[in-house]
Amino acid sequence: MNTILLVEDEPELRALLGLALRRNGYHVIEADSGVTGFELARRHCPDLILSDIDMAGGDGLTLLRAIRRDPELKTRQVVLMTGTTDLVTARNGMEAGADDFLVKPISLQELLSCVKARFTRASVRWRVEGQLPPAQVHSSMPYRDADDRWSSNPPRPDENEFGYKNHRGGTWYPDEAGKEI
Repeated sequence: MNTILLVEDEPELRALLGLALRRNGYHVIEADSGVTGFELARRHCPDLILSDIDMAGGDGLTLLRAIRRDPELKTRQVVLMTGTTDLVTARNGMEAGADDFLVKPISLQELLSCVKARFTRASVRWRVEGQLPPAQVHSSMPYRDADDRWSSNPPRPDENEFGYKNHRGGTWYPDEAGKEI
């Protein structure tokens, strides 16, 4: 189960967004300020952080900058939310390192679509960079098996992320069959 840290100072909105995310299979940790959000992020290392920008007790941009400076959290995806339609606010968030930006009021469909897109992108990045993703993402990612068919089973330990070892010990790639390395 993917973990999401939801940082929102409005209790009603935080409860509504948290409920929607939980009902869609996510584990949600809630914080009411940027300061509390950073403490919880350090403690739980969530897969995704959804944060409001304008909050008392530490705003979302300050939280984002702290996350990007932290060695344990800097690769976590962060989605900023705001009620302001000001393009400068969105640009400041993106320049600070936000992965996405949502403008309130947020429909539940828009929220869930954004979250799904973030987890899909994270899975692709982990595969491309050769990192091992968390088990819950790893087991849901499709792979090509040795017969070049899509499979939900992760590669065996004797296979690499992009190809498979052949019977002579070389590595072949499904898109370049016959080419040995």
